[in-house]
This record gives sequence, C-alpha cells and structure tokens, in this order.
Amino acid sequence: MHATELPPETEGTPRALRPDRLTLIAISALAYVVDVALHEHLGHAMACVLLGGHLTEMGAFYVDCAHAGMAPWSVRAVAIAGPLVSALTGVVAFGFLRRIRGDARATFYFTWLLGSLALMSAAGYPLFSGVSGIGDLGNAPDGALHGATPLWAWRVALTVFGGVAY
Repeated sequence: MHATELPPETEGTPRALRPDRLTLIAISALAYVVDVALHEHLGHAMACVLLGGHLTEMGAFYVDCAHAGMAPWSVRAVAIAGPLVSALTGVVAFGFLRRIRGDARATFYFTWLLGSLALMSAAGYPLFSGVSGIGDLGNAPDGALHGATPLWAWRVALTVFGGVAY
C-alpha cells in the first residue's frame, strides 16, 4: 500500500469521518507526553515532596529526588508512586471512555491511547524491574525493592506479574 492510500477498512467511510493523519500524530504525541508527565511529576515528584524529600532536578521525562533524611519506607514510596499513578491514570481514562460522545473522535482516541499507555507502563514496570533489577521497582538504593529478601523471589514474582499483566 502506498503512503497516500487509505487502508481497505476505511474505503467506504465518508471523508469527513476519516481521521486526519497530522491530527492523529499530534494527539498521539500529546498522549505520550501526558502519560510520562503524570508518571514522573504527579507520581514521583509529588511523593518526593509530600514525604519530605527535595527535588533536585525535574525534566520532561524524569525526576531526581534527594532522599537525605527520608525514612527507608518513604524512599520506596517515592519509587512506587510513578507506577501507581500510571495504573490509576489508565483505570480513570478507560472509565471516561464510556462518557465520550460518539462524534468526539479525537477525544476518544486521546483518552483511549492515554489509558493504554498508562496501563502498559504500570504493567511494564514490574516486568522490566523484575528482569533487570533496575527502575522504579528495582533493588537499587532508590528502588522499591531495595533490601527486599529473598530478592530472587521478589524479582521472579514481579516478572511473572508483569508478564501476565502486560
């Protein structure tokens, strides 16, 4: 199929109802940015500040929290806050899908994609951290599993849970 041709399933659809490619690209980019921002800023950054840490850096796709003086459980809570916000974002987004009018296609697509990305992130973190031992749920000093014993059992459980959930 040539880049300017429509897929066969859209051939019978009136042109006014077909999605504009540039609009889809823009909505997709926005959904990805919003997903990461919620995970990093609403999740990790807010937990860092609320639990007594200090933000030392806050970028578009990461947050750095100084843990000095924080209780060990607080450090773990900051680590797990991002995946929890991702899971909540996905559930809320899919809950809103039923309320979106049929003619609001762009809104439906954005909400569906945001929910999908958020749930994939929430499920992907246990899989990634279980296999690699790094990341939000990893066993590094700022990971949720730092000091967990037996570490191998936690990593196997995360890997299995993440694989099934993903």
